[in-house]
Amino acid sequence: MASALLMGGAMLRTLVAIVPFVLGLTASQAHAETALPQCSAMLDEVTQARASLEQLEASLVSMDAERAELVAGIERLQQRIDAARGRGESTLGLQGERDAMRGELSLIDELRPAVVAQLEALRESIDTSERGYIACVEATL
Repeated sequence: MASALLMGGAMLRTLVAIVPFVLGLTASQAHAETALPQCSAMLDEVTQARASLEQLEASLVSMDAERAELVAGIERLQQRIDAARGRGESTLGLQGERDAMRGELSLIDELRPAVVAQLEALRESIDTSERGYIACVEATL
């Protein structure tokens, strides 16, 4: 009988310890259910921003590749111009082609800093959004 009372007392202490936990868990679940759509929306925003970041990074890589091709093309045209001049031939057509390529190169050089700035701003925005999402999830726990 005494052991039954001791056992009952231990069970009661366990039950007393579990009840606040279960009640807290139930309250947390209710809070999580109301916060879950908000957290989910935040995660969707982060996912979309990451996709935009990847596209912007790919655009920058493409711009850099195009720039390298233009620089190489301008150098080749300049060599052709120099060779044609050495032979006494007209170089107006080649010069026009070279100047057009220089214009494209100039445009890329003007646009690149803006693209880099957008990349940096988007990365910062993603970091902020990810921290917000983590805070949202933590708040639901």
